[in-house]
Formats: sequence, C-alpha cells, structure tokens
Amino acid sequence: MKQKQSRKRFMVDLGKERFAWLLRQRGIPFWDEDSLESRIKIREGKRPDFYAEPQRQPPILVEVEGLQAIRSRFLAVDPVQNLKRLRGPVELAAKQLRPYRVLGIPMIVVVDNARRVGVSLATIDLTQLLGVTEIRVPIDPTTGAKAGRARLHHGHGQMLTPTRRQYVSAVAVNLPKRGFEYIDRLEQERPMRVRVLHNPYAQVPLPLSVFSDQEDEHIRLVEGGCADL
Repeated sequence: MKQKQSRKRFMVDLGKERFAWLLRQRGIPFWDEDSLESRIKIREGKRPDFYAEPQRQPPILVEVEGLQAIRSRFLAVDPVQNLKRLRGPVELAAKQLRPYRVLGIPMIVVVDNARRVGVSLATIDLTQLLGVTEIRVPIDPTTGAKAGRARLHHGHGQMLTPTRRQYVSAVAVNLPKRGFEYIDRLEQERPMRVRVLHNPYAQVPLPLSVFSDQEDEHIRLVEGGCADL
C-alpha cells in the first residue's frame, strides 16, 4: 500500500521532479515550494514551485504545470484544440507567479508533458501563445505581384501581450534529451533539455545563458509579434 501511495504522489509531482532533474544536472542551486521562505517572502499565499540561483545570473522563479490527458477519438492534433490545451496550464502558472512581479527577477512558466499526452509542443505551437500564426505577403494591387518579403505575423489569440503577463519572462518546455524520450521508465532520471519561448514583451527578460546546453532551444521573436521568415 505504501509503495502505491508513493507512486501516486510521484505521478502528481512528476513535472516538478523532472524540472528538479534539470536544475541538478545544470548545477543550479534551487529551493522548492516547501523551502521558499529561506529565500523570499511568500506573497498572497502563492508558492511558486522553484526559486533558483543560476551562477553569475539573477535568481529565477519557476512554476511548473503538467499537461493532462483527455479522451479523444482522433489521432491528429487539431491546432485550435492544441492551443486551448496549452493555454490553460500557462494561464494557471502565470497566476501563481503574478504576486512576485514586484521582485524584478525573471519568472518562467514551465510546461511538462511527462505523461506523453496528445499535445504538440513544437516551436510553431509555442509561438501561438503570442497570437495565431499568419504568413503575410505584401502584394502590388495593380499587378498582383509580390511587393516585399513574406513575414511571419502573430495576430489574435495572444496570451503574452504588450499589456498582459509582462511579468512572465518566458514559457519553457522541459524535455528529455534526444534518445532518452521514450525508452526509460517515467521515474528514472534521464538527461533533460529545454525549449524556451522568450516573451518579447517581458519586463524582465530571461538571459539566454541561464539555459545554455547545446541541446537547449531558444525561440525569440521581435517585439510586435513578427519575425522575418
């Protein structure tokens, strides 16, 4: 019975445990939600999952949210539903971090798909948090010919905007490194990497050097939601 209870507790906290693996592997000192008082004042009863102190960098606050499985008859990922399922955990994590915006330090939302549910967290899906992706090409109205460079534009549906959630420095996905993603048991620690979407509207940006492993990925768009193709 005790073993079953321990297993259940691990599954509940699996996303947090996996991020702790990452921090330990990078040699980053951290304090979890049970020991935050030793480093910061608890605000509005909210307890972020991690306070970490990367070497030669400002401290960071992290809130981890795991993706939940749902029943579906469809194998293909619907882009609209995929965004809805991604937005929910990001919104919950952002609310947890909000009281700490007065600290003026980078704050990160980490999304974890340890249960391998049917949600895509590829680069194109993460950028939807900055608005539904459109490709815009200027056209000469007289000739119909292309009149400029195609540009990637992020329009309606933004979660990270110039006026909302500016305190969120980045949204990151915690992933096993390539070659380890599906072969190990869930509870077996494996090398981890991150895919980071930097918020172009962040009041306090996340330094790139905080996550600088050769397999880490960084996604940065220019302010205004556009990037050159």
